[in-house]
Amino acid sequence: MEQSRREHSLPIRNYHKVAGPVTYDFTTKGNSIPAKGASHKKAQKSPNVFISGPISGRSCSPVDCDTPVHMISLFPAEVERRFAVLGIPHRFTEAEIAEFATIPIVAANVEMIAFPTPQAKRGLNLLTLRKILGTNPQKPPSFFDHPWYLNEAFAEQDCEAGWHFLYTSVLPDSLSQPVHYIDSLRNSGLQLPSAIEVVLMLFLHFVGTGEQLLQKKHTWCRDRASLNRFVTVGAFGRNGLFLSAHPAMYASRGLGICARVTR
Repeated sequence: MEQSRREHSLPIRNYHKVAGPVTYDFTTKGNSIPAKGASHKKAQKSPNVFISGPISGRSCSPVDCDTPVHMISLFPAEVERRFAVLGIPHRFTEAEIAEFATIPIVAANVEMIAFPTPQAKRGLNLLTLRKILGTNPQKPPSFFDHPWYLNEAFAEQDCEAGWHFLYTSVLPDSLSQPVHYIDSLRNSGLQLPSAIEVVLMLFLHFVGTGEQLLQKKHTWCRDRASLNRFVTVGAFGRNGLFLSAHPAMYASRGLGICARVTR
């Protein structure tokens, strides 16, 4: 499985902001995705990835509306393709592929990634991903070899089925804040993500682009570990991806919230 995953690696790509107003028809196919170092005029074609441009008429909270944003949307075929590269066996049914051909519209105030996961979710969890991807930093993406969570219940929780909308970076105002800072964001339709959501976002993006998000930051997650600690995920770099856990009142300048958008 490991050898197959490396031999069928996807080409490295860079995602850039797309100029012009956003198109809300997310069923559009054949949208341009620039190859690494290429301009948009010479972009590669991918029928299963959609990148929106600056969004007008959106809610301005929690960041300024003048900030250009975009959302990378992965459709089922693209998720399956990247799952195959990672060695993840989960697939969508024909009914799910039809259902996820249209993406719900959410308030995208900062850059985010949207991707679906299937109803057949058994085993789509942190422990399984760790077994598949391993802890060898020379073969990314991989996990940092922390054994502390191997017997934790949250590591066996399967990813919820359906669409996932996650910010690609932590909110600046959430840095150096305890986990309950999320309470101030709920009215904006934001929640803490689950650890498996964040891991899937990071790894799916990596195999499609070669980019490691959250390289120098960690995000709070809603998962609870033993001793009433909250799980954090981040520092995705040359040593792999780190999972940690901290008390609710813990604060660090490298720890914030990579929010999950619910509406």
